[in-house]
Amino acid sequence: MFVLHQDAYLSLGRHPDLTYVLLVRSGEQFGSVHRVASSLRLCAKALGEIPVSRMGLLLDWRLAPLTTDPVLLKHVVQQTDVFARDFARRALIVATPVGLMQSKRLARAIDHAKPVLFNDEAAAIAYVSKR
Repeated sequence: MFVLHQDAYLSLGRHPDLTYVLLVRSGEQFGSVHRVASSLRLCAKALGEIPVSRMGLLLDWRLAPLTTDPVLLKHVVQQTDVFARDFARRALIVATPVGLMQSKRLARAIDHAKPVLFNDEAAAIAYVSKR
């Protein structure tokens, strides 16, 4: 995996064969809507001229802390939706059944880039890396 961007909240990498991009959430709480937008903007900029419309996106949220702040949560979902919308395939991987339930609930609110939800890494990678 080639690292394209990394900060306290997100790490963005590109698979060597250009089949998918991996966006990993750290365990660090965003804390503000500004941090969410800023971090995702830097990730989008790091993609540069990569042809994402032919690639998959794997959102790895297994380390992401759960939040009860509805405003922050809504902003994370909306900004991630904006980041993800141009990818051909999108998958979200979470670690726990609670995370999976919360993600299913939130996915219903996403307008454009609904990810397919997984709790199995190999299955998620197989999905986003197919051409």
